[in-house]
Amino acid sequence: MKQFTLILLSLLSLTTAFAQNKYTLSGTMTDSLSHEKIFYATIGLLTSDSNARVVANTFSGADGRFTLTDITAGDYVLKVSLVGYDMLSIPVSVKGEQRKIELGEVMMKKVSNDLQEVTDLQMP
Repeated sequence: MKQFTLILLSLLSLTTAFAQNKYTLSGTMTDSLSHEKIFYATIGLLTSDSNARVVANTFSGADGRFTLTDITAGDYVLKVSLVGYDMLSIPVSVKGEQRKIELGEVMMKKVSNDLQEVTDLQMP
């Protein structure tokens, strides 16, 4: 019984130690010109190595806010996409004592809809 209790306490302390090494990233998606909040943008956190594995993903809420949880220390790329906006790729380094990292306003630029040339194709 004494060994069982010791093993159980060891497992609990190990679980707690792993949980303490997790970070939370959050921010607000904003239009770069109008400064309006952008909702339903797709946000992904990928490893920065050549394999670019997805670590976490979410959507921005109606208030533009997003949160990515259970992130381990390391170097990542934050990828953001939404129809009508240029895709963003932002390098993010996750480390340090502060477990909750606030990225602030993440600005997205609208895609230009300018037409360069219109050609009239007529059928013979």
